[in-house]
Amino acid sequence: MLKLRANPTWLFGAIVAIAAVAFVGLIVILLSRAATPVISTEPEQGTPSGTAKVVPDVAASNGSAITFASPPCTVAPTPPGSYVLTGTVKPSISMTWTAGKAAANCKLAGYRFWRSIGTTAPDTTTNPYASPTGTTYENTVVKQGTTYTYTIVSYDTTGHQSTPVTKTATAPVSDWTWPVNVADITNPAAGLTQCWLHYYSVRQSYHAAMDIGVSYKPVYAPHAGKVVGKYSDGFNTMIINTGTNAATGKTLYAVFEHMSSITVNNGATVTKGQRIGTSGEVGAPGQPHLHFGISDSATYFGTYANPWHTANPLDFLPGDYSDLMEQTKDLSCKTSNIKDNSDYGFAKYKTNGTFSMYK
Repeated sequence: MLKLRANPTWLFGAIVAIAAVAFVGLIVILLSRAATPVISTEPEQGTPSGTAKVVPDVAASNGSAITFASPPCTVAPTPPGSYVLTGTVKPSISMTWTAGKAAANCKLAGYRFWRSIGTTAPDTTTNPYASPTGTTYENTVVKQGTTYTYTIVSYDTTGHQSTPVTKTATAPVSDWTWPVNVADITNPAAGLTQCWLHYYSVRQSYHAAMDIGVSYKPVYAPHAGKVVGKYSDGFNTMIINTGTNAATGKTLYAVFEHMSSITVNNGATVTKGQRIGTSGEVGAPGQPHLHFGISDSATYFGTYANPWHTANPLDFLPGDYSDLMEQTKDLSCKTSNIKDNSDYGFAKYKTNGTFSMYK
């Protein structure tokens, strides 16, 4: 029998060669996998129908996550549109506009505007006057008869600003003025006022005027007109026909009560701002004050008048002092805040730091 004896040298060489081939193959496989990210196909929705999108694996085989950066925000937003300024006799300048639009990859933050007195455009390199986020704004820090110029821009969250839009408006002069000195209203020792149209449950009627908490202070004609009523009726009532109001188309009457003295006669013609007497407490239980109302009727004008023949004096008087008018409800005395309430409660007026209920 022929016996083959293995040659140790040959056997060792064969083993080395096989190992080398295997090693090279392994290196080739690993390099191939490292060079090609793993991908999967996923249908748009439901069962594949022949159209699929290639979705890169979020964790590639090389261990690095694949990220996708959003393009930067580089384009400014569009400016506000339909910019309209309206002067009111409060006085105020009301502004409205349509929204600006942020560019692609940007987000609108809001608006900035600057203000100047007169017709010269304001300096937009200074800090803005205000930065509203909505599409309306009411500038109440204005003076009657004064012209203002406003420049507005849109801006995005990265600070880009639109091209500016500039408009000019004038706060009109009211036909009415306060029947007392404003300093007498704002003085804390003088007291606060009761709002128009408060329900009085005992009489089941409305107190359709506002009570101004002044004690023996000058009273002035709030509008030019003719004295058509001066009554010693237990309330010292006085009525002035102020003529036809342009806004309402109605003849309006200014009504006063509780005056300690009336210095003009029935039938007299008065001018706006003319002194007509002094406030007091005639017929007023417990506290001097001026009862002041505006009515469209020479019949329904008294303390407990038909409320639908009366108007909120704040709708006619310049300036908004409703924040000085304490109430049992958390509302201001503006018509917009009280018109939808069925029971407006009572106003509390404040004198020398104490509170008490009136009527």
